[in-house]
Amino acid sequence: MKKILVDAGNFYTKVYVMHQTLGNGREDRATQPYQFYGRGFFPTLVGRVGDVDKGKMYYEDEAELYAVGYDCSSSLGLNQVFDAFDDEEISVRNARIILKKIIFDYADIKDDLEIDVVVDSYRKAQVFEEIAEEYRDKEIEITAFRGYDKRRINKHATIHLDLLSSGDAVQGFLDKKELDFGTALIIDVGYRKTKIYVVDSQSGVELFQVGDFGVASYYDKIVKLFAEEKIEDNHFLWLVKQVELGCEEIEVRREGKWGTADNALALANRSPRCYDISLVMENVRWDLNKEFKRLTTDILTAFYTNRVEWTDMLVVTGGGASLNGDILRLSLAESGYRFNDLYIENQPIYTLLEGASYVLNAPHTE
Repeated sequence: MKKILVDAGNFYTKVYVMHQTLGNGREDRATQPYQFYGRGFFPTLVGRVGDVDKGKMYYEDEAELYAVGYDCSSSLGLNQVFDAFDDEEISVRNARIILKKIIFDYADIKDDLEIDVVVDSYRKAQVFEEIAEEYRDKEIEITAFRGYDKRRINKHATIHLDLLSSGDAVQGFLDKKELDFGTALIIDVGYRKTKIYVVDSQSGVELFQVGDFGVASYYDKIVKLFAEEKIEDNHFLWLVKQVELGCEEIEVRREGKWGTADNALALANRSPRCYDISLVMENVRWDLNKEFKRLTTDILTAFYTNRVEWTDMLVVTGGGASLNGDILRLSLAESGYRFNDLYIENQPIYTLLEGASYVLNAPHTE
């Protein structure tokens, strides 16, 4: 029996897996604790297959083959990948195919699975509720097609799918970290959206709001800069990884203006080079901070106008935590918004899933 936690974000899909280990078969499954089994993440990308690549794995859905995650992104150009992440919400088809990949990656040939999906919007809840109903009380066959030997591989799983709100997962994360607070302001900086929660240590989530901006602003600016500089043929996810690692100089390929008459020169021109983006990053960081600060102060002012207490902890998580967490704290302090404690999550990719595992009372060891 495995428990799979899923956070299908706009940019990355994160997976956190636990399993039960039973001994001689006499134990009561309900009393057995879960242990850590594995975790991973991949881009939230799904694409129908044209030509089969030997190095990739594909997943079958309604008699069509689809590539998912990094296998999908490597066949798309920079602008195609960039545009793919602009979709507001995941579709039922894409969500189902992503779940098929996750099930195939972590399930045995025949397995029982509990899948809990963290949702942060009504539309996403609708999508996964539809899939839960489709899978209810059925044994599902998952078919993958392996490119290198053109082999179809089947797995079978009985699935029970539930939903967990992102607010409950956030509160679970705070509890797991044993952070001492009365009320906490949590800012989850995502790709296109920034989610803000006010969490009371006793009563739970008291406020949830979403701002329509996020770290995509960095990539918007960099991609436009590359277009102006005639820098093409760059893998978008490699660009993202370098930015996530804090690189101020990133590897790029610069297309030449000389054509291909001189093959040696053309080849040398396409070799990786370093491009300084530090000024671009700093400009975007300050511009984006204005949006974060405006949304945060508006919420604080409106929420606490008629209250005696003040939020005593600021927590910044999500993909933009390392990029904008410190500068947001400083700008809020300069405006008189001070907190007793601060927590910036340096490795935020599994924040919601760690919180979800705590809420679901599934103890594990890593």
